[in-house]
Amino acid sequence: MIHARVFLCTVTVLATPTIFAGTPTTLELNGVVRDFMRSHPDFDVMPIGGPGHYAANVALATGPSNVPVFAGGGFKVATQWQDWTSLAIAPHMYIGGGSAPGVVVLVNEPDVHGNATVDTWDSSSGLYGPPDNVGEPPVYVVGGEMPDISAPTGLGPSEGDGSLDGVTIDTDRHFDSLVITGTVMISGDRVVYCEGDFTLATWATVHLMPDSTLSLYVTGAINLAMPHSNFNAPPNSGMPGRAIIYNLGTEPMVVGHPNSVIYATIIAPWAEMRVMPNSEFFGNFIGQDLDIQPGAGFHVDNNTTFGSTVCGALVNDSAGSAGVSGDAAVTSETTYAQWYREILGVNMAMSHSIALVHDAAAGVYEYLDGAFYPIDGLLFGNDGDDHNNYFTYTVEAHFTYLSCTGQFIDFMGSDDTWIFIDGDMVIDLGGITALTDQRIEIDRLGLVDDEEYTMHLFYAHRGDGPPQFNMRTNIELWSANVEVTASLPCD
Repeated sequence: MIHARVFLCTVTVLATPTIFAGTPTTLELNGVVRDFMRSHPDFDVMPIGGPGHYAANVALATGPSNVPVFAGGGFKVATQWQDWTSLAIAPHMYIGGGSAPGVVVLVNEPDVHGNATVDTWDSSSGLYGPPDNVGEPPVYVVGGEMPDISAPTGLGPSEGDGSLDGVTIDTDRHFDSLVITGTVMISGDRVVYCEGDFTLATWATVHLMPDSTLSLYVTGAINLAMPHSNFNAPPNSGMPGRAIIYNLGTEPMVVGHPNSVIYATIIAPWAEMRVMPNSEFFGNFIGQDLDIQPGAGFHVDNNTTFGSTVCGALVNDSAGSAGVSGDAAVTSETTYAQWYREILGVNMAMSHSIALVHDAAAGVYEYLDGAFYPIDGLLFGNDGDDHNNYFTYTVEAHFTYLSCTGQFIDFMGSDDTWIFIDGDMVIDLGGITALTDQRIEIDRLGLVDDEEYTMHLFYAHRGDGPPQFNMRTNIELWSANVEVTASLPCD
C-alpha cells in the first residue's frame, strides 16, 4: 500500500488596508478562508436536534487572539427574538420584557395598605377614569428578574448641582444633583443624568412637549413627593411610557404627596418605591419593593411595557423561545478552537476579499451571494464534491460610531455566523441552518459617539448545501490590516 503524504509550509501574507475618501461605491473587506477536510469532527455533521438555528453555544466575548470560544450549553431556537421593528436579533441582545401590560414585577411581595386604590387603565384609550378606562387590579409577579440598567455615557462632564425653573431642556444634561423648583419643559428625546439626588419641589412641574420623551437616570435619592407637584401629568401628555425614571441607587424613592400627580414608568432594580397617602401615581413599576400607603392611588398602565431607551425611544423587543438543548454538532471546545486559527495538518488558509456594493437609493452596502464558494479547487480541494464545502471565513474591519444615526449590520446566511464588536458578540447564528437572518442596531450597544470600533465576523460552512453569505450595512467599514499565516503545500 502506498501512502500519500502532504507536506505543509507556512507563509505570511499581509493584506493592504483600504482607505476611503468621500462616500465609497464599494467596501472591500479583507478576510481569511481556512479549508478543512470532510473528516474533521465538526464538519459534515448534523446536530442531534436536527438542522436549524442554534444559539448561546459561543461565549459572549472573544478569547485569546480575538477569536470566539465554544462554551456549549446552548439551544435550538424555536421562535426568533425580535426588536421593536420585528427584525430578528440575537437572544442575548433582547432588551425589555420585564413585564406584560397590567403586570408589576417585584423582587419581594408588595405592601398594599387599606383604603389604597389599586387598579389598571389603558393610556392608549385616553385619560384614566370611570366607567370606561378603569380595569381590574394589576398582577404582581414576585421574584421576577430585574433588568440590568446602568448610567448613560457620552453626556460630557457634570454641570454640578442644578436648580431649574422656567427653562426648556432641549439637549441631554448631566448634573451632580438636580432640583426642579418651577416649570421645566422637555423638548425632543432627552436624557438627563443625576449622579446625586433628584427632587421635584412644591408646585414644580415637568412638562413634556409634543412628541418628546424623557429618560431620567438618578443614582441618589428620588423625591417626587412634594405637595402640588406635577410630573408629565395632564393636560401634559399623560403617557407614562414617554417619561422613564431609572433608579440606579438603593435608597427608597418617595412618590406623591397631597395634590401631587405623577405619570411615569419607573424602573428600580435595587430600591423600594413608596406611594404616599392622598397622592396619585399613573404608570408602571418594576423594582425591588413596593409600598402603597393608605389613601394612595396606584394605577398601572396596560399600554406601557418596560424596556430601555435607545436614542430616547422606549425599546420593546419581543422575546423568542428556546427549543431543545443542543451544541450545534460542535464536538468540543478544542475542536472548535481550530476553526479560526491556522493549524498545520488540520486546515489550510489563504486570503480572500469581499466587496460590498453601495445601493445609493437604499443607503446601504450589500454583499449578496447565494453560492459562496471562495476556494473551489483550492487548498485541500473539493474533497470529491462539486464544490469545496468545508471552510471557515473571517473578516476584520473598523468603523466610526455615529450616535443615533441608525447604523446597523444585517447578516443572512447558512451555516454558522457570529459577529463581534470590540470583542462583544452582537450576532449569534450558530448551527447547520437554512437561510437565517439577524440584525444589530449599533445604537443599542452604548458606544461612544465618534469613537472607532472593530468588527470581527466569523463564518463557517460545514455541509454540502449551498453556502449563503448575505451582508448588509449602512456603515462605511474599512478593512483592517490582515496578517494571514497561510498553510500551503510546499513546492
